[in-house]
Amino acid sequence: PDPATIGASDGWNEAVRQSIAWAVVGAGYLWFHWHKAAFIFHASTLRLTVAYLIPILGGLITTVASSGAIFGAVLYWLIANPKPNLGEHLDFLPAAIASAAIALVAWQYHRRVVVTESGSLSDGGQEAVRAYRYLAAAVGLFTTSIGIALIVGITILIGLSSTGQEIGFGNRPAGPVSVAITLLLVGGCLLYTSPS
Repeated sequence: PDPATIGASDGWNEAVRQSIAWAVVGAGYLWFHWHKAAFIFHASTLRLTVAYLIPILGGLITTVASSGAIFGAVLYWLIANPKPNLGEHLDFLPAAIASAAIALVAWQYHRRVVVTESGSLSDGGQEAVRAYRYLAAAVGLFTTSIGIALIVGITILIGLSSTGQEIGFGNRPAGPVSVAITLLLVGGCLLYTSPS
C-alpha cells in the first residue's frame, strides 16, 4: 500500500503524522532554547539579533503573506465577473488561516520577549524597539511599493487598451486589481502601525 494513504480514512495520513512530528520536535527545541540555553546569552546582542531576524521577521512576513492571501482571495471573489465558485475559490482558506494565526502568535510573542529582555540593556531597550519598528516599516514599505507598482502597471495597461491594443489580462482585471489593493492595505497598515 501507498504510505501516503495509510490511515487516510481516519485523517491520520502521512502528511498529518509528519506535521505532528515536526511540531513536537520543533516545540521541544524551542522550549530548550528559550528556557535553558538562552540564559547563557540573556539580553545579549547576538540573542536579540537572532530573535529579530528569524522569529520576528519570519512571523511578520508570514502573517502579512497569509492575511494578504485571505483578504486578496475574498476581494477577488467580490469583484470578479463572472463569480467563481466560492467553495473552490476559497479551498485554501483553512491552511491560510492556520498559517496566519501561528505566525501572528510567534511574531507577537517574540516581539514581546525581545522588548522585555532588551529593557535590561544599557540603553533601556530603545535600540531594540527602534530596530523592530524599522523592520516592520521595511516590510510595510516593500509591500506598499509592490502594490503601487501594480496600480501603475494596471493603469498603463488600461490606457493601452483604450487605444485598441490587447492588454495582458484581457477584460478581467479583477485578479491584478485585488492583489494591488491587498498589498496597499496590508503594507499601509504596517507603515501606519510602525512609526519611527
